[in-house]
Amino acid sequence: MHDPRDPWTVLREDHPELVLVRAPIGARGRYYNGRKGIVVRDDLLIVQERAALWHEIVHARRGDQPCSGRDLARMELSCRRDAAKLAISIEALADALLWSDCEYQQADELKTIVEYVRIRKDPRNLHPSERGFLKRRLAMKEHTA
Repeated sequence: MHDPRDPWTVLREDHPELVLVRAPIGARGRYYNGRKGIVVRDDLLIVQERAALWHEIVHARRGDQPCSGRDLARMELSCRRDAAKLAISIEALADALLWSDCEYQQADELKTIVEYVRIRKDPRNLHPSERGFLKRRLAMKEHTA
């Protein structure tokens, strides 16, 4: 699911129908299905905007509609998981985990937010093949330490 391109390129190349607007909104980002637009808060750091865009791109690709309560909570959790997968390849995650034990340094290395690092490395969110890949790669660290 990882897309090696940045979210701005993905938005431009894969979703030319979507308009990106920066505005003083409360949330980091919003997807407006009916208006075919993504709005991101205008005071975000670049890493925060990158994460917000991945999140809103997932909403757009799925055609998510407004909802509330448990449905909203489930949709947002699923969206965060998918956005983290778009933002961080399993190979890049392994490299970051080998490079540092600090989640903040890992996030910095991966040009993303700590939340996405935590989501991406959570075993519950990994495909069995990804778990195996990480186990093998991280075992290399133990043998060389």
